[in-house]
Amino acid sequence: MRSRSASVTTTASDGRRTTRQNPGKATGVGEELQQIKGAKEGRKYLEENSLLVPAGHTLTASMAAQCLHQIAIMKSNTPPTVINAIRSIAFLIEETDVNQTNELLHDGFNVELGNFAEDVRVLVQDVRDKMKDELEDVVTCARMAIEEMKERAVEEMKEGEKRMEKTYAEVASSKETATRAAVEAINVGEKTKGH
Repeated sequence: MRSRSASVTTTASDGRRTTRQNPGKATGVGEELQQIKGAKEGRKYLEENSLLVPAGHTLTASMAAQCLHQIAIMKSNTPPTVINAIRSIAFLIEETDVNQTNELLHDGFNVELGNFAEDVRVLVQDVRDKMKDELEDVVTCARMAIEEMKERAVEEMKEGEKRMEKTYAEVASSKETATRAAVEAINVGEKTKGH
């Protein structure tokens, strides 16, 4: 523990306060009155006097602030300035704890939001890729179907032309046959008239 020089404040006859240093004297509680020499002893003392509750748990800023509030309201001959100083420290610790908690929650939320946004981005990209693949498959199938329909149409047109040519040839042949038959009938009719 560090030792500081004690200071003595006096008031002069004109009402001004003056402070002088007394080198060599320790301030605060004398070494013989300091029973607590470390954190373990301090925790044990606070837990035994029900000032640090729940016992055995890791100390948080909130627990330390509660402990200071309890100390400040204890019945003792403690001067009001000391009580107010203890309460001030307790409130500052609570505020610090709240601010740290808010920062922690804010940072955690930002991290989770970033992770969520990345997951959504990956999901959207995956859906796009799958849709693109599906669309390419549909386009390929449609092209193949169109090509197949074209080929069938061309084949059917060729077959239709062949049938028309055959039908035309049959009609032409029938016409020739009918014309010959008519010519022969006319010739036969004329021969029959002439006889």
